[in-house]
Amino acid sequence: MRIITALLAITLFVSGCATSPQTTAQRSALADESRATLTLMQERDPQLKQFLGRSAGYAVFPNVGKGGLIVGGAFGRGTVCDAGGSLLGYATVTQGSVGGVIGARSYSLLLVFHRPHQLERFQRGADVQFGAEATAIAITEGCSATTRYIDGVAVFALPRGGLMADASLSGQEFRFEQRDDSKPDHDMASTGD
Repeated sequence: MRIITALLAITLFVSGCATSPQTTAQRSALADESRATLTLMQERDPQLKQFLGRSAGYAVFPNVGKGGLIVGGAFGRGTVCDAGGSLLGYATVTQGSVGGVIGARSYSLLLVFHRPHQLERFQRGADVQFGAEATAIAITEGCSATTRYIDGVAVFALPRGGLMADASLSGQEFRFEQRDDSKPDHDMASTGD
């Protein structure tokens, strides 16, 4: 019964989190965090910029928090951009799991969409699903040169702190919200320059 209660609490918490930042300051802060995260990833792997340039677009989640004991969960908010770095909108990543989760971890996540139709599917809310054994590629020098797309999506992670026994991407859900052009935002085009 405790497991069901804890899982319900995580689900309610995660579903209550809005995809889009609600204020101009929050949108600006998230765009700045996403830009800084992408810059750091490109510093770790200079070839990542070329990898992104050959893609249709990407989603950057600067800080995904993941943790638990038996019942776990994760949540992160990010920005979605086209290959040129123009902000298209915002996204969230959530994950809930039961069993095999011990500890807590914070990491940055980068989803790279190979072709325009994969980016468009993400924007329409179509599921981006990962197999049970899927894990994110840790950002290291040269990793993007050997990274392959799986079902049109490549996933990179940059650990930010903490330890956790489970690094699986299985069970993650993503939600996209279109950028509201009536609200001022920052483009990410200057990222990595």
